[in-house]
Amino acid sequence: MISHNLSIYVLLILVFGCSPKITERKSDLDRLRLKGSVKSYIKTISEFSLKSEDSLETKPREVLRGFLVFNREGDIVEDNRYTRKGKLYKTLVSIYEYRSNEVKEIVIESPNDTVATRIKKYDSNGNEVEYLSYKKDSIIYHSKSLYNSNSKLIEHIPLKDGETEFQHRRTKYFYDTSGNRIKRIQYYEGGSKSEWISRYDDRGNEIEWFVYGTDGKLERRDVYVYDENSNLTEERLYNKYNVLETRGVSKYDKNGNETEYVEYLYDAVRSKDIYHYPEDGVIIMESYNSKGELKSTYKTVSEFDAEGNLVKESNYENGKLKSVKAYKIEYFK
Repeated sequence: MISHNLSIYVLLILVFGCSPKITERKSDLDRLRLKGSVKSYIKTISEFSLKSEDSLETKPREVLRGFLVFNREGDIVEDNRYTRKGKLYKTLVSIYEYRSNEVKEIVIESPNDTVATRIKKYDSNGNEVEYLSYKKDSIIYHSKSLYNSNSKLIEHIPLKDGETEFQHRRTKYFYDTSGNRIKRIQYYEGGSKSEWISRYDDRGNEIEWFVYGTDGKLERRDVYVYDENSNLTEERLYNKYNVLETRGVSKYDKNGNETEYVEYLYDAVRSKDIYHYPEDGVIIMESYNSKGELKSTYKTVSEFDAEGNLVKESNYENGKLKSVKAYKIEYFK
């Protein structure tokens, strides 16, 4: 006879141990690798162009600007996008519900014209099961998704894309017992399909990737080799005839920083890059051609704030400043 306490324990396992897994969603701050309680984030990229081989324009030219606004949960509520001249042309406004799931996104083009609305629906585990995109009052895209008991996506079904209906086109996903995606099959109208197959080592590193076309024949094969720290040390790219074409070999220091990368075309060296880390926030890359001659030297200097977030990145080529990325970050108090 099973004791009362053991009966309760078994019941708990049956009720909770076998229940569907709730999706743990990363916040936008996590996705952007931002630290602290960020309230807003302005990114500006400016470039310097050569007047001649020996001189630079002293006035930079702004080529990208973006302004993000976050809520206290770390999710983007406003994504403002600008032209190269610094003029706002589009704003994306996001609305969230329980578990920080984005349920609605409104796309506004300057000055104040709403051009699209995107609706997302979720199941009780936080998985996105339906997506609709409207332009004015018309649906321009509609899809549904299915998940297994571990909240892994197993099927994506596009129902409408523009003016075309896709009742018979879908994508299916397959996983191993460790949760690694081992196969993706894309089905097309008419019965044809494409397949992507992956293999993994016992540490979860992808070690082989195959692509098969609609004719069932191999289109591409990649092989990946890792060291004991799971650093990628070699990448081999095979063509549709399963012939090795390109190979990349990397070396690392004791801190896991890449120190050398050599690319081979068949058996011949195509290029070689050497990396140096002379001090915190500074990376120098020396790029060599197939003859072993130095082509260019690149230097990146990064500056961080007290939270550890990047606030400035200066990029140099052959000793000349080429671009500056500046980040203005405001934090919640």
